[in-house]
Amino acid sequence: PRHARGHTMASTTNELPKRDAHRRGIRSRARAVRRLAHPKMWWCTILVAGATAWTLTHTGINGQVWQTASGTRLLVDPILVGDLTFGDLPALYAARPRRRLPAALREELLAGRHVDGVVLTQGLPDHAHAPTLRSLRLAANQPIVGPPSAADLVAKCGHGAAFRPLRHGDRVRIADVDVEALAGASVGPPWAVRENAVLATGGGERSGLFYEPHGDIGEDSARLRRAVRGRAGVLVAPAVAQRVAGVFDLVKGARELRRLAEDLGVREVVALPNGDVDATGAVAAFVSEVGDVDAAAATLRRAGIRLRRWDDVGQALEVGDQEEEEEEHPARLT
Repeated sequence: PRHARGHTMASTTNELPKRDAHRRGIRSRARAVRRLAHPKMWWCTILVAGATAWTLTHTGINGQVWQTASGTRLLVDPILVGDLTFGDLPALYAARPRRRLPAALREELLAGRHVDGVVLTQGLPDHAHAPTLRSLRLAANQPIVGPPSAADLVAKCGHGAAFRPLRHGDRVRIADVDVEALAGASVGPPWAVRENAVLATGGGERSGLFYEPHGDIGEDSARLRRAVRGRAGVLVAPAVAQRVAGVFDLVKGARELRRLAEDLGVREVVALPNGDVDATGAVAAFVSEVGDVDAAAATLRRAGIRLRRWDDVGQALEVGDQEEEEEEHPARLT
């Protein structure tokens, strides 16, 4: 199926656009050497060798599919079956994406077709979703990687042998992609070990992708700069805060997103719409969204950072190919 920037992955086959990775590689090599079209810089030739783009598809809540230029695909924090509940207590809280993934595409992912591995960032149900994990049909060479907090659940769902725990600082290779865990969100008491943020590199990409589903890496920004700065070109994180009981931001918003992007040194951010759900239950009334994506985009624009967004589940975005965008639109930031 045709896949281009902003196109939805709904076609007669509902297959993920793996074949287009080769075509993007050809286009990237074709623009490897380009002369700047600027009246004062007519003499300047720049090298853009191997310019590539990540292809990111939103599958609902935190769920995504990441595809590299080489065609490697990672299924990330998937929620593909049933509702999201905590402790299997829907009377307290139950949520589902406002828009559902096409059934054929959902079945393709659950069957593990064209999936090289699964990445979980937390052990909580909105990342390690038991109904989805029980339904995944993975081969022996399709690993599941995630924080130690997810190990017991993954084992109970039948994938204990496939699970590879990732502690902060650990790195594992899936196909030709390196997945590295760093300290991410704090979702428990102050003394609890933080969950994972993830840096993915390789796969034929010029720069990596950094993902933190709560936009929260704590106060140690110097540590993050040392570990990641210069290695990531794209950040995936929320742009809209989710506030609990009017006082506590469980998921961070625009201000923290800008700080995180600046710490990482990225120039492109993808807004993760993990609050785009219909929720019911006694707790649902105490969770509210604060801010909006347009305001976040304006905040980032002032720092010279471009914000991208998914308009629908199943939509694929090409991100990280900055050279093409900047040369065609040198003055445009968003």
